[in-house]
Amino acid sequence: MATIIDMPKLSDTMEEGVIAKWNIKEGDKVESGDIVAEVETDKATMDLEAFDGGTVLKILVEEGVAVPLGTRLAILGEEGEDISGLLDDTDSKKPVAGEKAAAGKEDSRPESGKEQDDRDEPSDAAGEVKASPLARKMAQERGIALEKVKGTGPQGRVIKTDIEQYEKHEQESRSADIKADATVRDKADDKE
Repeated sequence: MATIIDMPKLSDTMEEGVIAKWNIKEGDKVESGDIVAEVETDKATMDLEAFDGGTVLKILVEEGVAVPLGTRLAILGEEGEDISGLLDDTDSKKPVAGEKAAAGKEDSRPESGKEQDDRDEPSDAAGEVKASPLARKMAQERGIALEKVKGTGPQGRVIKTDIEQYEKHEQESRSADIKADATVRDKADDKE
């Protein structure tokens, strides 16, 4: 019989979670106790553990999507098991496929706010960039200014994956600059 993995309450103040990373894919075999995903909460990134074993029949929520508590995330069961009845039942309980956590941010702002605020970074009334505690810590440790990072978490909050993507992008940019400098120097040497 199929088992559903729902978004659990991972902290006392948690109202929604973001699937930061799936550690499984459809078709994988899962044992009870396996860590199937990393979930960004309002406080930290937490591991999501499977309570039952089986084959991953369907992943219902994409990485980066914010969903409320109780939302169906994935379905486990016997390989080849018919889950069409469960899929029909989940359509009303899951966000539209591909709807990223930050996508709802603009729709929730009043029209006047859309025109007045051209910044990509969400901030609170004091002007501080919204970020998860883990993302804040990672940025501080790595010397990254949060104002430069585009948040994809709930309400545009900067999350762990945003810091990792920013850092990767910066490293790639530095590598490209170094290669360009070397090419210019080589051409200058050839002219002499």
